Amino acid sequence: MTPTLLGRWQTRVFLFALWGIPVTLLFGLVFGGKRYTMLVLLTAFVIGVLLDVLYTFLQRLRWNRDWPPMFVMMTGIFEFLVLLVLFFSLGRLLLEVPGWARFIPRQPRLRLFLMHYLLVWVPMFLMMFGGMHVLSPKWRFHGGQWL
Repeated sequence: MTPTLLGRWQTRVFLFALWGIPVTLLFGLVFGGKRYTMLVLLTAFVIGVLLDVLYTFLQRLRWNRDWPPMFVMMTGIFEFLVLLVLFFSLGRLLLEVPGWARFIPRQPRLRLFLMHYLLVWVPMFLMMFGGMHVLSPKWRFHGGQWL
């Protein structure tokens, strides 16, 4: 399937709502920091939506306009690295802004950050290349668009 920009966005919204939010809420309850984990998820969503514009542009440069699973995996790694820089470098700056201290922990833990990202991203990746075809057989023929 060659996703369109609108298809990317709709699929991202669907998968974040179906999997990302419930897993993040549960993760926040188990490991603490519900606000922080939801902030990480929201930031990952916004970064992904913005980067989808770049991904769509890059996809058009390929001769067959295809976006294979390996590229999706690379985009997931890139989005993780962007999140990592935001929360571990710029997150310390946000502690100085009034009101933000309740969202950002003083010492973010990389292991929990990575575990949270993988618990959300890997099943969404698998769902995109497997389960979406079952839930909506026409999804792949409409560039990932639902509406």
